[in-house]
Amino acid sequence: MPEDRVGLIILDRDGTIIKHVHHLIDASLVELIPGVGSNLSKLSKLGFEFAIATNQSVIGRKLANKEIVKGINARVEELLNLFKVSISATCICPHLPKTSCECRKPNPAMGIKILKKLNYDKSNSIMIGDNSTDIEFAANLGIPSIQFSELGIFTHGATKKCMTWDEVTFAVIELMDKN
Repeated sequence: MPEDRVGLIILDRDGTIIKHVHHLIDASLVELIPGVGSNLSKLSKLGFEFAIATNQSVIGRKLANKEIVKGINARVEELLNLFKVSISATCICPHLPKTSCECRKPNPAMGIKILKKLNYDKSNSIMIGDNSTDIEFAANLGIPSIQFSELGIFTHGATKKCMTWDEVTFAVIELMDKN
């Protein structure tokens, strides 16, 4: 782990840091979820580093190509940069849900790749996501999870459940204090 960092937060993209748009293929539709920028900024100042792990079946469905998805991810990063938040790594799974690939969440391959690339271990890493696949991904990777749902609709298995990004920030701090 880099010396000045206290931990890694792996983020889901759609529905977690940006508003969910079904089969998002237009970067102009990217909008941060309220509170995400300011709270990630607070966590960054505390020494957390960020990565994104996202399933992007729009590629497998031939609705978009990898360049379009890279453009959407660049827009996400551009909006986060307004809050002085940077993303250190982004991993995508381009496959369809029915494909038996190694990388699609809840399989842990994207997480393993991120941990290795950024030189973190599981003991100082957390996953934040909105879907059951994100929570299962964290469990399969062996890290704690925070499920974010503005509507308060949660699935079984999350370490913490939060309805606002302010709650997420407190949950991250609490989980990392336990480690």
